[in-house]
Amino acid sequence: MTDSTLETEELAAPQSWIEEVCDALGMSREKLDAVKPTVAEIVQKVADTQQKGDAGLTAFMIGFAAAKDGDFSPESVAARANAVHHLIG
Repeated sequence: MTDSTLETEELAAPQSWIEEVCDALGMSREKLDAVKPTVAEIVQKVADTQQKGDAGLTAFMIGFAAAKDGDFSPESVAARANAVHHLIG
């Protein structure tokens, strides 16, 4: 399963660091936009409650878990973020 855009698709020039990263990794900006609020919220909660550096790694682990199962839907990412949220309490 691939998340990249077709080579023939035209993307607007990146306006932010995150859009640059999406383009560099061949990720759909639309898919990112669908999960960004959920992931940003859990990253903030981890940053506020856990050790320094754990927030970024937590975001990576949520994405890695989605990749492992091949389900990149917003619902799947939200379910993984909620599982982490329950750990925080």
